Order: sequence, then C-alpha cells, then structure tokens
Amino acid sequence: MVGKICTVCRRCSYNNRHLSFFTYPSDPIRRYEWLEAVDRLDLLQKLNNHKTRGNHRICEIHFEGIYVKRSKLNEGRKCLSKDAFPTRCLAATAMYKKNAIWGNSTNQNTPIGKQIPTPSRYNLRPVKKEKKYIDDDDDQDSNIEEIVPYNYKSNRHTEVKTPPSPPYYVDPSLFCESVIKVSQSTQTPHKSILNINYQRKLEYPSEIKRLRAERATSGDETFIETNSQFLSPNLAKLIKWRLSSADSNEQVKLDLFALNLYYSTNLYNLLKDMLSLPSRESLKKFLLPKTTRLSEHFVNAFRCKINNMSNKERICSFSVGSILLKPNLYYNIKYDRIIGLHDIDGVQNIFLAKYAVLLMVHGILENWQQPVAYAFISEYDHSPEISIWIDEVLTTLINIGLDIRAFVSDPRSEFLYASETRFVSPEKSFFTINGTDIFYTYDTTQLLKIVKNNLKSCDFYYGPNLKISNNIEFFIKLSNLCNLLNSKLRSSNCQYKRAFSNKRYQKNFLNHMSQLFNNLKVVRKIDGVDVTDNMKFIEGFQITINSVLKLFEELNFLGVRYLLTCRLNHNRLHRFLAHIKQSNCKVECTPRQFNRSFVRSFVYNMLKKPMSINNTENTLDSEEFSQQLLDDEIQGVENVCNQPLLVHTTDYRELLPEKNAFVYFCKYCYMKCIEEHKCDSFQFYLDEFQQQKECVTHHCSVSLDLNVHNCKMSPPDDFTEFLMILENKFKEYFTPDVQINSVGQEILKNLEEYGFGMPCPCFPIDYLKALFVRVRLFYTIRRNNKFLKNRKSVRSLKVFSL
Repeated sequence: MVGKICTVCRRCSYNNRHLSFFTYPSDPIRRYEWLEAVDRLDLLQKLNNHKTRGNHRICEIHFEGIYVKRSKLNEGRKCLSKDAFPTRCLAATAMYKKNAIWGNSTNQNTPIGKQIPTPSRYNLRPVKKEKKYIDDDDDQDSNIEEIVPYNYKSNRHTEVKTPPSPPYYVDPSLFCESVIKVSQSTQTPHKSILNINYQRKLEYPSEIKRLRAERATSGDETFIETNSQFLSPNLAKLIKWRLSSADSNEQVKLDLFALNLYYSTNLYNLLKDMLSLPSRESLKKFLLPKTTRLSEHFVNAFRCKINNMSNKERICSFSVGSILLKPNLYYNIKYDRIIGLHDIDGVQNIFLAKYAVLLMVHGILENWQQPVAYAFISEYDHSPEISIWIDEVLTTLINIGLDIRAFVSDPRSEFLYASETRFVSPEKSFFTINGTDIFYTYDTTQLLKIVKNNLKSCDFYYGPNLKISNNIEFFIKLSNLCNLLNSKLRSSNCQYKRAFSNKRYQKNFLNHMSQLFNNLKVVRKIDGVDVTDNMKFIEGFQITINSVLKLFEELNFLGVRYLLTCRLNHNRLHRFLAHIKQSNCKVECTPRQFNRSFVRSFVYNMLKKPMSINNTENTLDSEEFSQQLLDDEIQGVENVCNQPLLVHTTDYRELLPEKNAFVYFCKYCYMKCIEEHKCDSFQFYLDEFQQQKECVTHHCSVSLDLNVHNCKMSPPDDFTEFLMILENKFKEYFTPDVQINSVGQEILKNLEEYGFGMPCPCFPIDYLKALFVRVRLFYTIRRNNKFLKNRKSVRSLKVFSL
C-alpha cells in the first residue's frame, strides 16, 4: 500500500505519516506557477482535468513553515495559507527527470560489459545542513532533513540553494476570515480572495478586451472609410450597423431590419448567412419586454409584422381581461424593478398587486392573436390611470396600422368602468379614437353566468305581470342567443350555432332578444325590491347585440359574407389565463409567474409570420419601413431604460442572518470594500490598524446556521454611522405617494450627497452605496414574502429595519 505520492520528491504517505500532502491550486494561473517552480510542467494537462486533479499532490516539505498552519476545526490536520508557494527542496525534481532518461536510454559509446551507474529513486543520500529560517510557530519543520542530489562526476555532495521566498504583502485574512461559504475540505484559496495572482487574473481579461475593442473600432472605421466609395450608401450603412456594439442604436436598427425581412418573405433565410443578420435567438432577446410599459422596441417590431399583413388580416378586436394573483415580491436584478407592486405603464407604487390586467388583440377575419401589454393593480376600485393607459395603447396600435373594430370587455372586471368613461350605451354602442369607430362588446359566456347567479336570488318579469323565472322558453331563447353570439363554425346543424351572416331569422331573433331585455324587470325575492337598474347584464346584452349588427354592416361593405362571433369574445384570453394556472399548478399564480408566462407567449406569437406573407399588397409598406430605417427616420433606442446596479456578487443571499443583522451587515460591507479596493494607502491603513491593541474585537455570540465566521475586525465608527444614515434614507424613500420607475437607481441617486471620513481618497464609496441598496432591497423583499405567507390583508410594502 503506497498511499499519496509527492510529485516532487516521490515521498509516499504510507512511509511518512507525519507529513501532509496537498493538492495543487484550482486557479490555473497559480497552478502554472507552482508547476513551473517545481519543474513539473509535464503535469499541466493532467491537472486541468478536475476529476483527476486529486491524484497529483505535493508534500509539506517543499513549503516554508509560515505557509503550513494547523486547521482551527481539526487540530490534527494541516492546511496551507492563502499565499503559499513551494520554495524548498526543489532540486530533486530535475534529478528524477534525469534518472528517468538514463533508465530508458542506452549510451552507444559505452563498451560492452560497462554501464553507467544508474541512480534509483530511493538511493539519494540525505545530507544535513543548517537551516537558515526557523519558524517559532512550527516546531516540526526545524528537524526536517533536506534532500540534496548526489553528484556522480565529482563524487561530492552538492548543496543546492533554496530560492528566495516571495515578497510579503498584507493578507486580508489577518483581519477577517472569509465571509464566503467555502467547504472546510478545500485546501486551496477561494477565487474571490484578492491576492496578487487573482488581481492579475482580473486585470488581464479587461485589458485584453479593451485593446481588442480599440483595435476593432479603429479597424472598422478604417474599413468603412476605405470601402465606402465602392459600396452603395445603403449597403455601407448596413455594414456599419453590423460592426456596431451590442447595445447601440445601430444594433437595434439592424434587429428591426432583420425582423422586417423575417416577416416579409423567405429572403431572410437566404440573406441571413450572407449578410450576417441576427439569428432567430437574437430576435427573441430583442423582443423581450422589460417593463409593463409599451416599449418602442415592441412598437417598431409589431409595425414590421403589421406591414406584412393584408388589409383583411389587420382587422382585429381588442380584449381586456383580468386574473386574481397571489401577493408576492421578486426583485429583477437585470431591469432593476420589483415585480409584484402596483404597476401601470411602467410606473409603480408601494401597494401590493392583487390582480393582473391583460390586453390582447385578436384577428376577426383571420385566426391570429397577440398579447400586447399587462398591468398589476392593487384593488378593483376605479382608477382613471387604467383608462388612460388603455386609451394610449389603443391609439398606438391604430397609429402603427392595426384596424381595430371591436373592444371586448369582461363584465366581471367592470372596475375599469370602460363603458362609462367612453359614454357607451345601448343606443350608442361604439366610441371613437383617432377618427376610428370601435364597437363595444361583452364576453357572452360571462354574461350568461351572471344571469344564472341572479336567478337564485331574484325573480325575472317580462312586462308588468308575466313572470318568466320558471319559464323554460326563456332559457331556451337565452341559450340560443349565447350560441349565436359565440358561433365557431360557418355551417352547423343547429341554425343558431352557425356563423352570423345577417340572415333574416338571425336579425329578427337578435332584435327580439334586445326588446325582451329592454322590458325585463328583476325583483329581489327576499324583500321584493326592484333591482333592475343594478343588473349590468341587461345593458351588456343590449350593447353586444347592437354592436354585432352594426359591425357586420361595416364589414359587409368590405366583401365579408359571414362573421365568426366567437372572435368577439374572451375565448382565447381565457385559454391563455388557464394555461398560466396550469403551467404553475396553482389556482392563484404570483406576479412573477404571470410575468414569465406573458413574456413566453408574447415572444412566441410575435415570431409567428403573418398568414398573407406572399401577398403583394403589403410589399410597399415593408419596403417603406426598411427605407425609413436606412434614412435614420426611426430611432431604435428608448430614452428611458433601466440600468442594473453594478454589484457583481450575490453571496449576501445566504450570509445575512435574521438576528443582529445590522452588525453583521456593517462587517459584511466593510469586508467587501477590503476585497474590492487594493490601493497602497488603504493596505497601509489596514496594516496600522492591525498593530493597534484596540483592533481585537469581541466576537458576536449569535450562532449562524450557515458556515460563516465572525469578522475579527469591526469597521470604524464613522463607517457604521454612515451606513445608519443610508438606512434611514432607504426607509424614507418608500412613501405612499412615491412613483417608482427604477427602484435601485432612484434610491442610489438620493444617496449621492452623503459620505464619511474615508481611509483613502480612492475608497470605493460608490460600490459601497450600490452594495447597500442591493442588499437592503433583497432583505426587504425576503422579509415581506415571509410576512405575506400568513397574512392576506397586507396592502402595501413594509420596510423592515435591519
């Protein structure tokens, strides 16, 4: 049994049980330096494989005593410090390589019968020499004999000098133990500990990226200037778009240009590789909605799709529906927004969202659909901003070319008061936007459910004395009306299930039902009170019947012979909402789950090509849009765009405790600043602070569930007071009348004027503020979600103290 073998001196753990054997570093730069120091670069490829990296080790003989320490958790175990480097007894490696060569080759000039003495790997003669450095903390290394290779030519013992140790630098571990969760079995330093090699590793990619960008920019400009005289202006502009950066205005125009080709004809598949156009996956990322606001990206992209539709396909209906939500909060780091607050047109407040309002457009003559926008609302109360937002969306869709003929509403969600704000009545069943008449209709299925619910508590009378609550003829007529207003087939055995074509029996039946609802009287059974004026379904049926009759008259002038009235209902919207519940396996979904399902359906339907893609009547609009892009008449980048907080860490999600959180939070922020900042003045400040007697602080007695060690050095008092000021300003931001667009950036803007006595002029105070805002938002959202599990009556966001 051999055990572990040192790759330098070939010692094995079976014969040297007092020695410890360490693995090589996981950091490729430090691993290469170690292999170069021990002259074993032949192991470089083997150590790159993480599965076999543990097979090759190095013993503690080759390290200075200051690098080998006892583990604090297990005193019988040794570990290496974060700046360990092999410097001792390294000359034996070259001798072993020479031995391997002698053992595998034969000298042709050697006479027969005489052989060169071949040293084995175990016949090295140990020679004692005085040790120049003795560590008081490690008594074991003071008696270790160094191995010196035997010189066969001079028959003398050659003493090899040990290379000097690397220069000493300030180690952050002297002030604190790592606050990052690291396995106790790890013997190499964590990547986030800033040492010399890790700092070099961080600087190299950014420097290389900067040099490549400068060279690419200069090369691209030279290429465009040189070849612009040989290219047409449009082709030169297309090349300029392709060579631009990912977030620039030119890149957005290139995506819109590719999307226009994608919708128009099969030219996209032909020119995609030839012109290096964005792929379908790139178009998906381009179409992702960022907020509840109707973005310019969507407007221009939807305009591309509408330009490739026929006039018949552009005729559509506009549907508004709602769904109940389970209150929950989620912070989107990329877009710097809290999902789950009251949110209309990209503007939020601190009230929790309990309902989601969904806007969709459906084709009336062709079978297509497209989710347009959504909003989160806190209550069903009347809010003028909802009606204003819906009117703005309608106006935008009409301006980009959609022919909206019908507005479909849900009678259950008349919290929108859409009919009242637009002055819709049975006599005037339409409203006008930008000179376009839009007919108002209700979902017939929901109207029928309201009638059935009211039959349990009320009596229906037709005329002064005729009671029809128990009349079966009334229910048959009501069923036939719902079938006629929700027809799905052009032809059917049942005449009321056929598509509406304005035949005499259809028109007479609709007029008869409209007259019946006009004379209907509803009386409550308990007290006999007349509640006809409160029955919204009566007016709803009358408005819907008149809208269907007038809408078909207008469509008949365009050559339409029949109308499937199911496309004037919420059938597709209900299927979409049912799919959201089914995908999340819950009756009530959270705002984040709704947002995720909306984004998927939005992108999926946007990438569907129009049905009339080969129609020649839409060619002019598509060519005009492409020319407007080339003439810079369309701006691709929005003026308002949420920027994330520049904090490249998320370990606070596991490290912040529930009790005594502010003390730990101050220590955590201070240690993150130490890791982030590396100037000489700050390191000198830390070195002086270490030597003071007051720096030995008291350990907190709070026991943490996570593997987190307490900080050995508390931050200065002015640093703690500064964080307390930021804490108070954070609480003051969340007021009932606050309007939130980008929560993190707005809070960070309020903290610009505050500072403290920094230990050096270049202290990363901006990084500290961004880290503070990010952690406080996470802590606030986490506490609110726990608070909402057992309490359903909470209306607004609560800001808990640390």
